[in-house]
Amino acid sequence: VRLKELPYVDLITSIEHRRRHLQDQPTAAGKAPAQDSIFQAELMAYQGQHQEAAKAFGRAGQVDLAVQMFTDLRMWEDAKMFAANSSTIDPKDLVRSQAEWHHEVGDWSKAAEMYMSSGDAAKAVALLGDKQPAGWAQQMTSIARDLSTAAGNRATLMSCAKFLAGGGEDNAAKAVYIKLDAVDELMALYIRRHRWPEAVALADDPANRGKFDASMFIPYAEWLAAEHRFDEALAAFRRAGRPDESRRMLEHLTFNAVLERRFKDAAYYYTLMAAECLKREGSGSGLSRNEEAKGEEAKHSSSIESLPPSEVQAILPRYRDYLHRADIYAAYQHIENLYQPFTLAQPEANFHVSLFLINTLSSRASQVIPHGISMLRILSTLASNAKHLGAFKLARYAYDRLLMLALPEKDREKIELDMLTIQAKPVRDHQDLLPACYLSGITNPLLNPFLTGDVSINCGHPFIRSFISFEVLPLVEFVPAPGITDEDAIELIRTPPKEGVRRRIPGSTHGPSDGDLEDDPTFEAIKGGGGEGSDHFSDAVNKALAIFEGHSQEAKTSSRPTEKSQQGEYVPVVCSADALLSLRRDEIFCLRPRVEMALHQHPRKEELLSQYDTSNASGAVTYSAGGRGVQYCRFFRNMLPDTCPIALSQPAGRFFLEEEFELSLLKDGCCPLSRVPVDKLPDYGHV
Repeated sequence: VRLKELPYVDLITSIEHRRRHLQDQPTAAGKAPAQDSIFQAELMAYQGQHQEAAKAFGRAGQVDLAVQMFTDLRMWEDAKMFAANSSTIDPKDLVRSQAEWHHEVGDWSKAAEMYMSSGDAAKAVALLGDKQPAGWAQQMTSIARDLSTAAGNRATLMSCAKFLAGGGEDNAAKAVYIKLDAVDELMALYIRRHRWPEAVALADDPANRGKFDASMFIPYAEWLAAEHRFDEALAAFRRAGRPDESRRMLEHLTFNAVLERRFKDAAYYYTLMAAECLKREGSGSGLSRNEEAKGEEAKHSSSIESLPPSEVQAILPRYRDYLHRADIYAAYQHIENLYQPFTLAQPEANFHVSLFLINTLSSRASQVIPHGISMLRILSTLASNAKHLGAFKLARYAYDRLLMLALPEKDREKIELDMLTIQAKPVRDHQDLLPACYLSGITNPLLNPFLTGDVSINCGHPFIRSFISFEVLPLVEFVPAPGITDEDAIELIRTPPKEGVRRRIPGSTHGPSDGDLEDDPTFEAIKGGGGEGSDHFSDAVNKALAIFEGHSQEAKTSSRPTEKSQQGEYVPVVCSADALLSLRRDEIFCLRPRVEMALHQHPRKEELLSQYDTSNASGAVTYSAGGRGVQYCRFFRNMLPDTCPIALSQPAGRFFLEEEFELSLLKDGCCPLSRVPVDKLPDYGHV
């Protein structure tokens, strides 16, 4: 008391009270020595003799009190040493107590380490993520690396990745997501960081199919659009399962391209819109044999929607209208280029493209001239180039049409002067300029007087033009006979023809004034199956011409209304197996089905294509401009293979003079219409 050590006095007083209390107990006699050791240990502990006090607690059988003493003194190593000899104390509880103490004093890293040692990884991760002490990212990365991927640890590992990603440690977070195979979360990380190449590579990995939400491509598409990478944005919207957004962007791009007079771009976008139509129609019940696949994968399929038959029927005309507009805008770009400061266009090319546009836009099928197309410029180009090349009759027509238009004041005087000078020219067109029909073998007038479009007036066969110079190509379209599939037809064409097969020029024995072909011995041979040396392809051509002109009995009476053809409607050349065998493969071009090209990058391409009926059964070959359908190949024969090499762009579905096409590939590095790079362009030669 004199030394004022009041805590010591309190301890002695406490010991005296406890001893008196024990003496009052009937069983106190046996416990007295042990209690004395405990009291002695408490006194030594107060005096700072902690090790001796702990040993005294041990002799008294109270190791727990020794551990408690060291815990209160934060002497953790001594506490752990004595706890190892205790059967009632869990070492993890001691470590947890140590962690809580470090937590209380603000030593977050040490506390997390202790929590981890005690097996409470979730608390360690939460503490590091909330407080983020120095070196926390490395410590959390180590925790994530040491934890197993057991189900009980998944939530903790996901928290690790979340904190690491939030702290900018993307690579460490990526490693955790990969460890967990958390593709969806890893994809979300890539999207937040705009690491688009890695996101696309992750999505393209077949092993990750179905492990992430395809809607991740929506922000990717929006970013691409903001970067003016519109073509890639369209593909991203399709992969996101948002064909509506893809179509909306296509419509905006097309409209803006027309307003800005970028007609080549407008043609390209119309081609893409046509492909979008086929993608939507890909699962339509009107043309399919099987139901569309169910489930989550079908839910996220890009641009494929189930449509009722009525809407399917409305889509195909829209598809053809988009292609029609694409052709017009692609051609009109040549006219627009003439009004630029510099142009390398030749009079022949200007003449052909303006003639194509006049015949196409003047047809009954073209009810509305597309926006941005100037008939004034087309007619002016046609008139001047026709006059230059000697097509004076056509030039007079063009100038007469110009008189019906409101002419600009700056051009009026020149046009009126040209109209006066053309009066001194003969009213005829140069014979070399008249287009020849390679099906009927007869020349056509430059302008179609029947307003049926850019087609032959003798047989209705469309003029197939090179989409660079717009010259008429010597191509004749034909279809395999019913029962012959496209693949069978290709195999027959690739089979070398028999020796001694006689080849005639199609149409050489038939003309518009030949009369009724019922008395023609050639036609009789066709009906009888032909002879050993007959040219089966020419026989098929003559039969088509006979049906077109109404001379064939099949045209007069048909048991199938769908195959009935009125006089003046285009009739396809239908080739039997013998006719296909008689063809040389270096003369034949096969345009792959349009729906196949539209779905060429779709992950379910084979499944969707298998829904189409491509058996070419009876009734598939119809005498109509629509042909057999977008699921079939189209076959063409080059009638002048030695003098007119031709190239076919499968993605664009258009033909070119081979020299022009290859020059364009060298110049631009891609197809002039579809813009497919050279290294991804399919073979553009014959079958």
